Amino acid sequence: MLEGGFILLHRSILRWEWYGDLNTARLFIHLLLTVNYEPQRWQGIAVERGQRVASMAKLADETGLTVKQVRTALEHLKRTGEVTHTATSKYGLFTVCLLYTSPSPRD
Repeated sequence: MLEGGFILLHRSILRWEWYGDLNTARLFIHLLLTVNYEPQRWQGIAVERGQRVASMAKLADETGLTVKQVRTALEHLKRTGEVTHTATSKYGLFTVCLLYTSPSPRD
């Protein structure tokens, strides 16, 4: 898992519709912290910036949530367009949408 670097998290997240849902907020912030910051290859597939490969069980282990809680939180994030998920028989590809937008200097 990534341990160096940082992310910028704007205070407007306090007004985000899922901020009060602890499991959904936890999963989203965890994904923000763990997605690729540059393109990489994993077992022959391209994993782009803003994406990561993981299973539901792996995300549950990393976040301290149950697999069911991860699935529910992921459904929330998918429904509102923050995250997409492509599943195969071997792995899941998670993409954080609208990532890497530059904040305006006034924000």
